[in-house]
Amino acid sequence: MRLCLGSLLVLFLLVLSQTILFAQPVVPKLPEGKGPINISSDRLEYLRKEDLYAFDGHVVITQDKFQLKADHAEFDTKTGGVHADGNVEVLDGENQLTGEELDFDINTKNGVVYTGTILIKKEDYHIDGEVMEKLGETRYHLHNGFFTACELKQGISPDWHFKARDMDIDTNADLIVKRAVFYVKDMPIMYIPYISYPAKKKSGLLTPSIGYSTTEGLKIKEGLYWVFADNHDATVSLDYRSDKGKGLDLEYRYLLSRNTDGKLDVNYFRDLDTESDRTDLKFRHRQLFTEDLQVRVDARYVSDSSIFRDLSDITEERIQRSIESNAIAANRFDDSFLYLLGRYTKALDEGGSLVPQKVPEVGYSIIEKRTPLIPVFYSVDMTGANLFEQEGIDAQRYDINARLGMGVDLSGLLVLTPAVDLRETLYSRGETSKDAIGREIYRASLEANTNVFKDINLSDNLHIRHIVEPAAIYEYIPDLDQSDIHIFDDLDRIPSKDLITYSLINRFIARYPSGEGGAIRRLEFLYMKLTQSYNRDDQSPLSDLRLEATIKSPAYLSLDVDSFYNLYDGRLTSFNSNLGVLLGKYLNLSIGQRYTKEGEIPKKGDIFNPFSLGEKIDMPEIRFLTWSASINPIAGLTISNNAYYDLITDGFAQITYGLSYNPGCWWLSITYIDLPEKNQIVFLVGLKGLGMLK
Repeated sequence: MRLCLGSLLVLFLLVLSQTILFAQPVVPKLPEGKGPINISSDRLEYLRKEDLYAFDGHVVITQDKFQLKADHAEFDTKTGGVHADGNVEVLDGENQLTGEELDFDINTKNGVVYTGTILIKKEDYHIDGEVMEKLGETRYHLHNGFFTACELKQGISPDWHFKARDMDIDTNADLIVKRAVFYVKDMPIMYIPYISYPAKKKSGLLTPSIGYSTTEGLKIKEGLYWVFADNHDATVSLDYRSDKGKGLDLEYRYLLSRNTDGKLDVNYFRDLDTESDRTDLKFRHRQLFTEDLQVRVDARYVSDSSIFRDLSDITEERIQRSIESNAIAANRFDDSFLYLLGRYTKALDEGGSLVPQKVPEVGYSIIEKRTPLIPVFYSVDMTGANLFEQEGIDAQRYDINARLGMGVDLSGLLVLTPAVDLRETLYSRGETSKDAIGREIYRASLEANTNVFKDINLSDNLHIRHIVEPAAIYEYIPDLDQSDIHIFDDLDRIPSKDLITYSLINRFIARYPSGEGGAIRRLEFLYMKLTQSYNRDDQSPLSDLRLEATIKSPAYLSLDVDSFYNLYDGRLTSFNSNLGVLLGKYLNLSIGQRYTKEGEIPKKGDIFNPFSLGEKIDMPEIRFLTWSASINPIAGLTISNNAYYDLITDGFAQITYGLSYNPGCWWLSITYIDLPEKNQIVFLVGLKGLGMLK
């Protein structure tokens, strides 16, 4: 049976007891703006003497997002009071309240729950109280309360919980616990006078990170999370190192709209060893004005070139040789795009004053289009840049490159693509002269490619397609004297070419049913590409033979290889590999190897062809191994190890050992870092959702 309190007169038509008499009920005044109240139950009884309606069996009272369920309920039409008992359950928005007994006002929804529990579903927080007073739409006061963020299981104590005589909670803000005792399982651990625990994202102290370093002493990092608004927040952290100094870190994030966001990181440290103030600043911003027009900024500043080597624990930062800042505004059109770019590079090693800067550069490109009357395709790239070096030459450079090409399909067997590139470059000055100079150069090329495939049916459920893709390209660039052009980047020195580059790709793709539904999965389990260039002007015309290969298994194994083999010396000049093993959620293993011989090796590509191997560059010897492994023997436990081993120095550049345990409502992390110049250990213990601890 379902009825509305706005029309309770129909109740008198349902005589369920001789105590029910026909009378005009008093309809309670509902809060302004609220919807109708609906009540359903198995049995209804009107007690005229008490002027009460009694509902029994599967009682459900609803109004808007509010819902009350109970075995029995009584409604007082004069006061608007409701008493419910027996499996009481209240759903109010996203939160759930249960109890043995409930008294509340139908108008305000305020009242008292006896032996009640609140479940904040979004964070999975469980809060119990012998007496629970509902003081507002989201506010409660609890007597003899219990709180945990752990999953509750029948008859098993949670990993941790708080008990206190008084608790105050606002489900849209936080839980305030005064004079609390912290328990691990059933064992009391400590008395805490005051706790503020967030019920949603809010300001508060973060869990501190504590460690020790052999060169920096005791290390403590404590952060304060500060919420300005739903779309603005910041983290301010104290960085304390007893033997090194102390600093302050700021991380500020904003989301102004779906199309506008950014982040600012400022790290300041007062170094006792160098007696200096050291700063690292990063700023990123993204602004989409339309689907086609956007602005992106990625800026980086450091106060000195050795800041990462001295202060950072991240290997990638410690070996970084330069940092780059850039800002770009770009607009895309139907068949072209326009951009404005500013790029500044700071070297972190010697020679930084001669690093070329590009502030600004403007470019316009017409994407490859077909001419209206003949099957010829053309594209155009134009750039203008202001280039300078702090202790070198300043110049302006204007470059235009037009490309004409056409595709000739020979009966589907072979595609030929003849093309010519015409490039004009103007400079405001030369290497030795301040007079403007120019360069005109062209490139002619002929590319041929095709592909053939064969399907192999190994069984009804396993099909393999083998694809072979041979390709070749001939390129010619005349020899041109460019000695009076100052070299800012690769565009300023275009070497001559009389070069053939050829490649052969083999791809093996398996198709097989996967999953319970029998969905067809497609897996490229083997990819292999051989590339080589032949230079007619070189005494040793054949470049090193490059092999790129990737092997993948359906679930467990992957192998990547990129190598160069010198046919004249009969030896590898470069060999890089990485083996990955993934055993479900239990083991993730990666073993890498890097080798490059000292001397000349092929340069991978140029401004015209990213695949050619005609040029050579000098490289130092590189020989090291990398290792990364993480093991999850049981749910929540992760044991990890990362290592970088230098085979030249016969020593580790860094070894990191990690142990973390996260059962869901708390976590423990221990990290040990072994560096050549120092060792350190870092501890982190936290409770799920912890805000402020005082």
